[in-house]
Amino acid sequence: SITASCPIVRPWEAVLIGTLGGGLTIGTDALLDKLKIDDPVSAVAVHGACGAWGLLAVGIFGADDRVENITSGRNGLIHGGGFYMLGVQTLTVVCEIVWSAGTTFLILYPIQKIMGIRMTAEDEILGADFVEHNVFKSGLVSQMTFSSPAHSH
Repeated sequence: SITASCPIVRPWEAVLIGTLGGGLTIGTDALLDKLKIDDPVSAVAVHGACGAWGLLAVGIFGADDRVENITSGRNGLIHGGGFYMLGVQTLTVVCEIVWSAGTTFLILYPIQKIMGIRMTAEDEILGADFVEHNVFKSGLVSQMTFSSPAHSH
Protein backbone atom coordinates (compact mmCIF):
# COMPACT_ATOMS: atom_id res chain seq x y z
CA SER A 1 0.00 0.00 0.00
CA ILE A 2 2.88 2.37 0.64
CA THR A 3 4.78 1.83 -2.62
CA ALA A 4 3.08 4.57 -4.65
CA SER A 5 3.40 7.22 -1.95
CA CYS A 6 6.64 6.36 -0.14
CA PRO A 7 8.67 9.35 -1.43
CA ILE A 8 5.95 11.91 -0.69
CA VAL A 9 4.54 10.98 2.73
CA ARG A 10 5.79 11.40 6.28
CA PRO A 11 6.83 8.34 8.31
CA TRP A 12 3.70 8.38 10.49
CA GLU A 13 1.56 8.56 7.36
CA ALA A 14 3.45 5.61 5.88
CA VAL A 15 2.74 3.57 9.02
CA LEU A 16 -0.95 4.51 8.84
CA ILE A 17 -1.18 3.72 5.11
CA GLY A 18 0.54 0.35 5.60
CA THR A 19 -1.57 -0.54 8.63
CA LEU A 20 -4.80 0.26 6.81
CA GLY A 21 -3.51 -1.71 3.82
CA GLY A 22 -2.84 -4.73 6.01
CA GLY A 23 -6.36 -4.58 7.42
CA LEU A 24 -7.75 -4.15 3.93
CA THR A 25 -5.87 -7.26 2.77
CA ILE A 26 -7.29 -9.36 5.59
CA GLY A 27 -10.80 -7.99 5.12
CA THR A 28 -10.79 -8.41 1.34
CA ASP A 29 -9.47 -11.96 1.61
CA ALA A 30 -12.18 -12.82 4.15
CA LEU A 31 -14.86 -11.28 1.92
CA LEU A 32 -13.69 -13.28 -1.10
CA ASP A 33 -13.76 -16.47 1.00
CA LYS A 34 -17.27 -15.65 2.23
CA LEU A 35 -18.42 -15.04 -1.36
CA LYS A 36 -16.72 -18.33 -2.35
CA ILE A 37 -14.50 -16.60 -4.89
CA ASP A 38 -11.27 -18.52 -5.36
CA ASP A 39 -8.13 -16.47 -4.89
CA PRO A 40 -5.56 -19.06 -3.83
CA VAL A 41 -2.68 -16.62 -3.38
CA SER A 42 -4.76 -13.61 -2.24
CA ALA A 43 -3.73 -11.67 -5.35
CA VAL A 44 -6.97 -9.67 -5.45
CA ALA A 45 -6.62 -8.68 -1.80
CA VAL A 46 -2.92 -7.81 -1.97
CA HIS A 47 -2.51 -6.33 -5.44
CA GLY A 48 -6.06 -5.26 -6.26
CA ALA A 49 -7.53 -3.83 -3.07
CA CYS A 50 -4.26 -2.69 -1.51
CA GLY A 51 -2.94 -1.41 -4.82
CA ALA A 52 -6.06 0.72 -5.22
CA TRP A 53 -5.76 1.93 -1.61
CA GLY A 54 -2.10 2.78 -2.17
CA LEU A 55 -2.98 4.91 -5.19
CA LEU A 56 -5.77 6.68 -3.32
CA ALA A 57 -3.42 7.28 -0.38
CA VAL A 58 -1.25 9.42 -2.70
CA GLY A 59 -4.19 11.76 -3.21
CA ILE A 60 -4.96 11.86 0.50
CA PHE A 61 -1.52 11.98 2.17
CA GLY A 62 0.84 13.11 -0.60
CA ALA A 63 2.91 16.24 0.00
CA ASP A 64 4.74 18.44 -2.48
CA ASP A 65 8.16 16.94 -3.17
CA ARG A 66 10.57 19.82 -3.73
CA VAL A 67 13.57 17.59 -4.42
CA GLU A 68 12.38 15.54 -7.40
CA ASN A 69 9.14 17.43 -8.15
CA ILE A 70 7.15 14.20 -8.28
CA THR A 71 3.84 15.92 -7.53
CA SER A 72 4.42 18.99 -9.75
CA GLY A 73 3.93 21.27 -6.76
CA ARG A 74 0.65 19.73 -5.61
CA ASN A 75 -0.36 18.44 -2.19
CA GLY A 76 -2.82 15.75 -1.18
CA LEU A 77 -6.10 16.34 0.59
CA ILE A 78 -4.86 16.47 4.19
CA HIS A 79 -2.00 18.83 3.28
CA GLY A 80 -4.33 21.47 1.89
CA GLY A 81 -4.17 20.45 -1.75
CA GLY A 82 -7.89 19.95 -2.14
CA PHE A 83 -9.37 17.11 -4.13
CA TYR A 84 -7.23 17.45 -7.28
CA MET A 85 -4.66 14.72 -6.51
CA LEU A 86 -7.31 12.46 -5.00
CA GLY A 87 -9.41 12.91 -8.14
CA VAL A 88 -6.48 12.06 -10.40
CA GLN A 89 -5.66 8.99 -8.32
CA THR A 90 -9.33 7.91 -8.30
CA LEU A 91 -9.43 8.21 -12.09
CA THR A 92 -6.24 6.14 -12.24
CA VAL A 93 -7.84 3.39 -10.13
CA VAL A 94 -10.93 3.37 -12.38
CA CYS A 95 -8.76 3.22 -15.53
CA GLU A 96 -6.72 0.34 -14.11
CA ILE A 97 -9.86 -1.61 -13.22
CA VAL A 98 -11.31 -1.08 -16.71
CA TRP A 99 -7.97 -1.97 -18.36
CA SER A 100 -7.51 -5.10 -16.24
CA ALA A 101 -11.07 -6.32 -16.74
CA GLY A 102 -10.96 -5.56 -20.46
CA THR A 103 -7.66 -7.27 -21.16
CA THR A 104 -8.64 -10.26 -19.01
CA PHE A 105 -11.86 -10.61 -21.00
CA LEU A 106 -10.01 -10.31 -24.33
CA ILE A 107 -7.65 -13.10 -23.29
CA LEU A 108 -10.04 -15.48 -21.52
CA TYR A 109 -13.10 -15.23 -23.80
CA PRO A 110 -11.35 -16.72 -26.86
CA ILE A 111 -9.73 -19.40 -24.70
CA GLN A 112 -13.16 -20.31 -23.29
CA LYS A 113 -14.60 -20.54 -26.82
CA ILE A 114 -11.69 -22.56 -28.23
CA MET A 115 -10.88 -25.05 -25.49
CA GLY A 116 -12.86 -24.16 -22.39
CA ILE A 117 -11.63 -23.15 -18.98
CA ARG A 118 -14.48 -24.36 -16.76
CA MET A 119 -13.86 -26.83 -13.97
CA THR A 120 -16.06 -29.80 -13.16
CA ALA A 121 -18.94 -29.12 -10.76
CA GLU A 122 -17.19 -31.16 -8.06
CA ASP A 123 -13.96 -29.20 -8.49
CA GLU A 124 -15.88 -25.91 -8.34
CA ILE A 125 -17.37 -26.93 -5.00
CA LEU A 126 -13.95 -27.81 -3.61
CA GLY A 127 -12.41 -24.67 -5.15
CA ALA A 128 -9.51 -24.10 -7.51
CA ASP A 129 -7.26 -23.18 -4.62
CA PHE A 130 -7.57 -26.74 -3.32
CA VAL A 131 -7.98 -28.72 -6.56
CA GLU A 132 -5.48 -26.99 -8.86
CA HIS A 133 -3.09 -25.27 -6.48
CA ASN A 134 -3.13 -27.57 -3.43
CA VAL A 135 -3.68 -24.59 -1.13
CA PHE A 136 -5.70 -25.16 2.03
CA LYS A 137 -7.55 -22.03 3.09
CA SER A 138 -8.87 -21.66 6.63
CA GLY A 139 -12.22 -23.34 7.14
CA LEU A 140 -11.82 -25.72 4.21
CA VAL A 141 -11.12 -28.78 6.34
CA SER A 142 -14.22 -28.17 8.46
CA GLN A 143 -16.33 -28.01 5.29
CA MET A 144 -15.08 -31.32 3.90
CA THR A 145 -15.80 -34.83 5.09
CA PHE A 146 -12.89 -37.21 5.07
CA SER A 147 -13.12 -40.95 5.36
CA SER A 148 -10.29 -43.40 5.65
CA PRO A 149 -10.44 -47.14 5.14
CA ALA A 150 -10.13 -49.26 8.25
CA HIS A 151 -6.69 -50.72 8.72
CA SER A 152 -6.56 -54.45 9.32
CA HIS A 153 -3.63 -55.99 11.12
